[in-house]
Amino acid sequence: MIRDSQKNNPDSYSFIAGMRNVAWLAGYARNLDLDGSRIRSMLVQQTNNLNLALPVSFSPEARLQSGFNETYPIKLTCHVFGRRLENGERVAEMRAINAETPTLLDMPGLAVWDKVRPKGAPVDGFKPLNANDDQDAKGRNVVRLAGFVYSAMLATDAEGKVQKDCLIVLLRQHEDPDKCIPIRVYGRYAAPYQKRVQPGTPVVFTGEFRVRVKKVKEAESEDGIDEVVKYPYIHASHVRVADPNEIRNVPDWAREQMERIRALRAGRSQPGSKEAEAIATGGHPRIAYSNVAPQAAEEVVEEAAGPDFGDDLG
Repeated sequence: MIRDSQKNNPDSYSFIAGMRNVAWLAGYARNLDLDGSRIRSMLVQQTNNLNLALPVSFSPEARLQSGFNETYPIKLTCHVFGRRLENGERVAEMRAINAETPTLLDMPGLAVWDKVRPKGAPVDGFKPLNANDDQDAKGRNVVRLAGFVYSAMLATDAEGKVQKDCLIVLLRQHEDPDKCIPIRVYGRYAAPYQKRVQPGTPVVFTGEFRVRVKKVKEAESEDGIDEVVKYPYIHASHVRVADPNEIRNVPDWAREQMERIRALRAGRSQPGSKEAEAIATGGHPRIAYSNVAPQAAEEVVEEAAGPDFGDDLG
């Protein structure tokens, strides 16, 4: 838990292994996984589409105030971690380090609850009474991450066609590359960044925590709910240069990676060679994961907007 003495000094809790790592989320608590007063996980809902609700986990000792329940407003401070699934997909995971009652400025506006839901999305009728009066406001969703590029490649569709408006970056903050954090850089700068973002480059991102939703089975009735799988990730628009305020410590594995890449470049051969392949993937075997949903699974990417948390939510 963030101690009271730390709350006015974000730098005291915003780093992991000397690299910037912090996120702030606000919305409505849904699907609480409780064990008595202990909270294991929840979804943070920021729109009327529950498929896009943001998953957050808690440490085993985490507790919420007595009486905290479904649909209560909440603001969370989190750390971000990455994980590689058995199917090769990369996901980002949020782990809460503090919870508090949000202000009205933190919360999504009324308009997001009146949007037309995609066909097949779950509907439960929840609409908050105390939404932000700013009709178009999005719930607080800010992520700040710094680290070293493990790999960067443009997304491809089911036919293998390159998508020039989506650059997938695996950001490394841990020695184990399977713990890289997946970041998707969308927009017209994706392709230009792909030419500049090299393995080992120290970078920093400001983005949002979002969920990619893939339909795996169509609803059997007109008003039914589609079966989907969800892949949380970090959404960004730019790749910025990291400075010593963002990366305070360069770990040995990062120095080794940079030295390995320099050595590979020094003996670089023709495109397509093993050496060129190694450079493109940070000196490791190419990472296998699907960039875009296969034809059999429709992907929908929509705009979404250990601690004892009792005192902060009181």
